[in-house]
Amino acid sequence: MLLAGIAIRVGMATGYLEPPHFINYTSVTASAHSSDPTFAATALSILFVLNLLLGTFNLLPVPPLDGHAAIMLFMGEDTAHSYLDWVHQSGYAMLGLIVAWYAFDRIFDLIFTVALSVLYPGIHYG
Repeated sequence: MLLAGIAIRVGMATGYLEPPHFINYTSVTASAHSSDPTFAATALSILFVLNLLLGTFNLLPVPPLDGHAAIMLFMGEDTAHSYLDWVHQSGYAMLGLIVAWYAFDRIFDLIFTVALSVLYPGIHYG
């Protein structure tokens, strides 16, 4: 996402890309020289959104996703080892994925809006 965001900002600085009038997942940026979507604008938009989707989903704090390890920052060493043993031995991986799926559906719009406000400061979509 960071590289796609940087590429979008460089494209805007060079005058090739501009913020679109309407945002969706395939048009996070638009060509400054054409009203039709270009390959570069569409590819950067999709790359930006896919990286945001995957990064956000993977960092949710439920096992088996990577975000569950962040919980251990607030635990002592023995408690963290016990937690890791429990996570690896329990059969809660599928339950964790189901919880993540429902939680992700509720939070991604907010995260997408924040990412757009970082990408285009001063422009508000919504």
